[in-house]
Amino acid sequence: MFVSSIGAHGIDLVRDCEAAGATPPSRLRDNAIVRTVEGTTMPDPNLRFTMSRMKRISGFFLLFSALCCSYASEALAQVPIRQALTLYGNAVGSGLCRQLGVNSLWVCMLSYSPDIYLTFNAHAALQIIVWTPTCVGFSLLDGTWPNELEIASGEPEEVCNVAVKENYLKRLNAQAQKADCEESFIRARIMNRINWKTTQFYIQQCKLNPAPLEDEDQSE
Repeated sequence: MFVSSIGAHGIDLVRDCEAAGATPPSRLRDNAIVRTVEGTTMPDPNLRFTMSRMKRISGFFLLFSALCCSYASEALAQVPIRQALTLYGNAVGSGLCRQLGVNSLWVCMLSYSPDIYLTFNAHAALQIIVWTPTCVGFSLLDGTWPNELEIASGEPEEVCNVAVKENYLKRLNAQAQKADCEESFIRARIMNRINWKTTQFYIQQCKLNPAPLEDEDQSE
């Protein structure tokens, strides 16, 4: 039987949307990406065999998008976008990110067996997704990078029997920052870690999320 660690949490997110007067994403129900089996809401296991890895991530994102509508006005766990982008650039350069995706979710592939992704975008918080043949789940990240990423309050440290805090969060925090946002992707391209299309995409995201201006001298 397919087990989902999002289970009741996914149901609660949909209910929260409705209670707040917001409509959960229609595709969450209409496209049967989520179904109920024995009272548990879960991704349809058939998707495992009919979708590519990137499409599976996009399907999972529909579940996560429900979180955005229910917590948009609250303090959602959120690693600063530019820091997350810079992490991606340095991690793909070092090989920690085995592959970067440029679809609706910005994906860093951490493992192929099982499938473990680091994902986020301009609207969705940084998270680790674990997808095995029998289980799928995620854990939101909080804090800052480098060195200070952490599992967000209330989020699981273990997902689908994978110790994401011990095995993956430590690696992300240990990733050295050898270059800033744009330069990190240029370096990764020079090392042939990513193609030119991916390089351009992430450099554009860096430009859209500039570094904060340094505080002006207040000594006067």
